Amino acid sequence: MSGNTEQTNQHNNTQRSNEHAPNRTIHRSIPQRIDHSLDCFRESRPARLVCYHCATWIHEGDARLGLIAYKRSRFSTKLPDDRRYTAAHFWLAEYEPGNWRVGLTKFAVRMLGEIVEHDWEVEQGAAIEVGQIIGWVEGFKAVSDLFAVANGKFLGGNPDLADDLDMIQRDPYGKGWLYAIEGTPDSESVDVEGYISMLDATIDRMQGKRHD
Repeated sequence: MSGNTEQTNQHNNTQRSNEHAPNRTIHRSIPQRIDHSLDCFRESRPARLVCYHCATWIHEGDARLGLIAYKRSRFSTKLPDDRRYTAAHFWLAEYEPGNWRVGLTKFAVRMLGEIVEHDWEVEQGAAIEVGQIIGWVEGFKAVSDLFAVANGKFLGGNPDLADDLDMIQRDPYGKGWLYAIEGTPDSESVDVEGYISMLDATIDRMQGKRHD
C-alpha cells in the first residue's frame, strides 16, 4: 500500500511540474521554424508563450510575425519569412505593390560591426539596375558598397537613419532599413529557406578558412 502511495505521489509531482512553464530550450543543429499557432499555447507571461507540443518558450511576436530561428556555429538570428534575400546579405520587403524596402541582414551587420557612416551615390528618382553601386556603408570592422538589389527607380534612403544610424544594428529587419526602390527584385534573390542555405555555406566556408 505504501509503495502504491509513493508511486501516486511521484506521478502527481511529475504532473504538477509539467503544468508549470518549462525552463528548458530545445537546441537543434538545423534551423527550427517557429510556426506555432497561437491556439496551441497553454500559458502566457508578458510577451512570452509556451507551446504544448515542443515545450519551448517563444516570444509571442515570433509566432505572429512568422520568424525562423537560425543558429550555426556562434551566429544566431531570427529571419523574417516574408522577405526576399540576396547572396550579398540584403533583404527586400514589399510594403506596397511594386515598392520595396531594402536592408542589411543581421549577418551583414555583424560583419560590418558598429555602423559609423553611410552615404548614397545616386539621386532620389534615379533609374538603377541590379548590381549597381548606389552607396556605401562604413562600420568599425569593414567598409562595404551598397548595391541595388532590384531593377527600377531609387526612391531614396531611410530618412530616420540621419538621426539614428544605430537603428541598423538595433532593428535591421524593421526600422533600420536602408533604402526604398520601385521595381522588380533581383531574379536571383531567394526566399528565407534559400537564404538559410546561403548562410550555411558562408559560415562553413569561414569556419574552414579558420581551420586551414
